Amino acid sequence: PCSQLTHWGSSGADFEQLEYLTAEAELRDRFKRGLLLESMRALMEGRLGDSETLAQQAFATGQQSGRPLALNSFLIQHGNTLWERGRLGELEAPLRAFIAQNPLIVFARCGLLLCLIQLGRHAEARIEFENLAKDDFGFVPRDWNWLPSMFVLADVCADLGEEKHAATLYRLLAPYSSRNAMLGYVYSYGSIAFVLGKLAALRRHFDDAHAHFEAALAANRRIRAAIWVAHTQYELASMLLKRGEGADHTRACELFASARRTAEAFEAVRLLEKLKLINDPVEAAPESAVQAEGTPAEVGSIEVVAASAISEPRDLSAHAAIDGTVTVLFSDIEGSSAIYEKLGDLRAQEVVRIHNEIFRQQVAAHKGFEVKAMGDGFMIAFSSARRALLCAIAVQRSFATYCERHPDQPIRVRMGLHVGETISESYDFFGKAVILAARIAAVARGGQILVSSTLHDLAVSAGDLRFAPAGEKELKGLAGTHRMFEAIW
Repeated sequence: PCSQLTHWGSSGADFEQLEYLTAEAELRDRFKRGLLLESMRALMEGRLGDSETLAQQAFATGQQSGRPLALNSFLIQHGNTLWERGRLGELEAPLRAFIAQNPLIVFARCGLLLCLIQLGRHAEARIEFENLAKDDFGFVPRDWNWLPSMFVLADVCADLGEEKHAATLYRLLAPYSSRNAMLGYVYSYGSIAFVLGKLAALRRHFDDAHAHFEAALAANRRIRAAIWVAHTQYELASMLLKRGEGADHTRACELFASARRTAEAFEAVRLLEKLKLINDPVEAAPESAVQAEGTPAEVGSIEVVAASAISEPRDLSAHAAIDGTVTVLFSDIEGSSAIYEKLGDLRAQEVVRIHNEIFRQQVAAHKGFEVKAMGDGFMIAFSSARRALLCAIAVQRSFATYCERHPDQPIRVRMGLHVGETISESYDFFGKAVILAARIAAVARGGQILVSSTLHDLAVSAGDLRFAPAGEKELKGLAGTHRMFEAIW
């Protein structure tokens, strides 16, 4: 069944599925494989709840009829549903038990790789991946599981940034670029061109990646694999931002917006989590982009966090001072894109993780409240302007110490702070305070703490905090000029 689905079209597959269901009814097939076909179609179309119900029905029927592969089929479909919902980690124990009993079924080990990645255990995933990559992936048997297994391995390779194996996987999968990765009649991963695009993008062959992703979009649309269309849109948009040619940025924003609509409609948590990390706020808040005049064209995490905070206002009254004011701190790593370019995705991600740990330790020590965090940027709220400044100073000193010990991978953080009233009923008022703090941070340099004149006037009177005038600047979207001060640390 569904042999046509292995190639481009879906009409042939749909016709064959109908014929199969008819034959099943006439023959009274006790295995009810048609339920699995229907569940697969529901998964492809993003109907995760329907797929789960159908998979459970197929599993129950298979158990009753004594079909030995009922559990395997259920684990695959249930696992892919949990994968899209961001809960694949729930299957780690069953997967490990299955692998222990069936060590030669490589696809189960591929599923474990996806599980480990979703749990954030990349070091373990990398060890398992390297085991499967030996002898140019010769351990993967050339049976009916080979193509879906290689699809998953290519996807994992790209996500782990394992560039040294990308060329091998690309060479092995390129002959199947016009095919879809079918796991029997249980699941389809959509177009092979999708992972070819990810591998090409990993190797910075952006034009090849572009061609593959466009082909994957067309292919996945033909077979109505809506969930894979959305994933392809995300990957294509991410690649276009990295390439940065001509109209790439505009197209990327359109693709991100479309992928987000699909992910929200299907409650596809896996994709939504990726979309949260997008380093581009245009589609989230096009009218309140917070990049200041004169700053680099690259959009930073400060802007992303600010746009997200404004679009999802939160009541910060519990974190306000007695007079109802709250101090807002924005930060991000200066030149984070250059860090990824220099160190590669894996090492750069480790640097960002260290950055986050250092920052959060000081926020906790100074009784701050983490409002938002995306990528390498933070929005923190404090009930005390003084504590906010002391926290910012402690963070900068911690990073200075880190840089002395790690001169090959320095972390330079820029920060901006402002204090204003927080009124939970007034979305607009608090939004302006957030924008001002974000704009101040956006004009700061790495290692610099800039504050508004309002915050300066509140904190300077004690005499133990030092400031230097930083001039008056026009900030995009805000009327007049704004006087700023640099906190000396």
